[in-house]
Amino acid sequence: MRRFFIDRPLAVGEEMDLPAELAQRLHRVLRLRTGEHIVLVNGGSQEFESEIISLGSHGGTARVLAAQPALAEPRVQVTLYQALIRENRFELVLEKATELGVAAIVPVLAARTVVRTDERSSARRERWRRILIEAAEQSERAGPPTLGEPIDLQTALGSAAGAIILPWEEERDRTLNQALASLPGDTTAVSLFIGPEGGYEDAEVAQAKESGAAVVTMGRRVLRSSF
Repeated sequence: MRRFFIDRPLAVGEEMDLPAELAQRLHRVLRLRTGEHIVLVNGGSQEFESEIISLGSHGGTARVLAAQPALAEPRVQVTLYQALIRENRFELVLEKATELGVAAIVPVLAARTVVRTDERSSARRERWRRILIEAAEQSERAGPPTLGEPIDLQTALGSAAGAIILPWEEERDRTLNQALASLPGDTTAVSLFIGPEGGYEDAEVAQAKESGAAVVTMGRRVLRSSF
């Protein structure tokens, strides 16, 4: 059965109107029909098998038949603070980070960030939201990660929860494995900072260290900023 995210409470036995966007997708894109079963998720701990009652170009309804536990999310909540990069690469980050299970993604404006023109536009954010939802559905998550507003690096460091980890191409001593091994066993939150296409500037890395970040190396190869 295909899985779809719906942003509302769900209960076994209820019959409900499907959001217009979802109904049109089921009808026009996926060509589903009345009587077919789908799975609805809403970001909670359960997933809901549902039957399509009606479906057309202007809307549809479904009846919730049964509930079962949703696939558990990771115990450690990872927030990805990704510096804004070129549009196609940033969208790839959104997709793959969602598939890997990150809890939240926050776009960051770093000193070497080049893409600044319309990162706050409603159309751009709506496209990002759709990418997160579709990646969550494809990877069988209970719901998409949260998406923060673009913020500067200083604000991001000040708001980061849990252990802060920042990979940097100039670091030579501390490895990512060492940083992870040093975390307490009861760690429940990690904030991962990935830089822009030109990398973080020295002053930004120093600022991160002052904020308590563990600056790590991921090996001698310099990796492209696309997660």
